[in-house]
Amino acid sequence: MADLAGIKNLYLKYSRDPEGLLVLAKDLDIDPDGPLMLAFAWKCQAKEMGQFAEEEWIVGMKALKASTLEQLKKALHKVEFELAVPESFAQFYEFVFKYCKNSDRQTLLPKETAIVMWGCVLEKTNRCPFFIEWKTYLERDPEVKGINKDTWKMFLEFCLKMDKTFSNYSEDDVWPNVIDSFMQNRSKKS
Repeated sequence: MADLAGIKNLYLKYSRDPEGLLVLAKDLDIDPDGPLMLAFAWKCQAKEMGQFAEEEWIVGMKALKASTLEQLKKALHKVEFELAVPESFAQFYEFVFKYCKNSDRQTLLPKETAIVMWGCVLEKTNRCPFFIEWKTYLERDPEVKGINKDTWKMFLEFCLKMDKTFSNYSEDDVWPNVIDSFMQNRSKKS
């Protein structure tokens, strides 16, 4: 059982500003730009990127059964295993889209934000063997300004379905336009 006083002490020490979260990542010995920091935000049900309300922090720490730094470190290690479960990863992945939006009214993630987040949650977890090619395509395509929720969700499915050579791609499959354009661009290069 997590001790509320310990949870609040950690909150006061680390969550006041983004710099405190960088110190937290350092103290936890995890990548501040990696998936585990996002997974911590997921467990806290955080609403705004880079900061935590006290209630969110408490929710997350209780969910992780942690009230000390050492307990949090062990709990996040367990979260790594949880993210290996496809259903859990899908929930986490969907959270990341909502978490990165500036408001509930925002329907698109800016392309640059989506690329960074895909790098964090898909490339760093080895779920997208062609991430560099995808990133390069998006960076060079001036038509793509942002990524909507449907494209975000379908891209995960695309990553999980495709092998590195795309030999299992079929033009008959139904994908968002940006993914079809990516594949058309690939075939022009071949």
